[in-house]
Amino acid sequence: MPRNRGNRARRQISLHSKRAAVTKKFNPSKKTNAGIPFGFGVAFILILTIAFTVVAGHVANASGGPRPPSIVVRNYKGFCGNPGQPVCPPPDPRWFSITSESPDAIAEAIVNCKDFAMLKARYGNALVDLPVLVHSFGPRTGIQWYDDDHWVVSTRNALGKEVGILDFVYDRSHHRLRFSSFAVLGQHDPNAYQAFPYISQTTAATQLKSQRKLNLRAGTQPELIFFPIDPRWRDLSSPIHLWSGGGDAPLDPMWFMVGSDKHDYFVGADLKVYNEEVLPFAPNGQP
Repeated sequence: MPRNRGNRARRQISLHSKRAAVTKKFNPSKKTNAGIPFGFGVAFILILTIAFTVVAGHVANASGGPRPPSIVVRNYKGFCGNPGQPVCPPPDPRWFSITSESPDAIAEAIVNCKDFAMLKARYGNALVDLPVLVHSFGPRTGIQWYDDDHWVVSTRNALGKEVGILDFVYDRSHHRLRFSSFAVLGQHDPNAYQAFPYISQTTAATQLKSQRKLNLRAGTQPELIFFPIDPRWRDLSSPIHLWSGGGDAPLDPMWFMVGSDKHDYFVGADLKVYNEEVLPFAPNGQP
């Protein structure tokens, strides 16, 4: 009997030992350090792969290469003129017709145009003085603004004081005008509360008489003019290109007149009398 118990005891110990060995070999609760480097290696390779893909995509896009299929590129354009969009309407320069070249007819057309209505609502320009024609002078530029004449008119507020000035391009061949520019004349402006032009025809003729000892040629009338100016003369800080005679815009014209000696003369905003050869025209007609 004792011998049988010993055999049974040895079989139990042997059985426990096998279970312990199996548990030690397959127990998932116990981790070994050998798998850690391998896991980090796989993760590192995965990260490098993703990073390379992103960088390669950016480089391809920057160099004009194809974009990844997952990126949707939308080129937002205007509301017309593109595939699937309606045809664009023609540009509207706001031309409006005139019935004649008389200043009264020009004034009536101006006060009834859309641009004057908007300026009236914003700045209170309720009335206009008599419009004045300013002629284009000098080399042709191929630019309508410089090559066409302009109508200029001072505007008045409800109190009758001149507080602004309007400029319109005049398309003579089609009998029409379009708005070009508007200037507000504040109370400190030297031209405030004055009707355009700020130098009268009589004053210009007087300067010709006093400075050149000449009268106007018989049968001629002075005209307001503007010309395409050399851009260098717009630099007021230049020690070389000094010009104070005006004439570079319809709102700042010069008086052109023919003297009794049959030569052309120009009276500037500075009240000096100039010969044509000293006017700072834009070279090759390119202002």
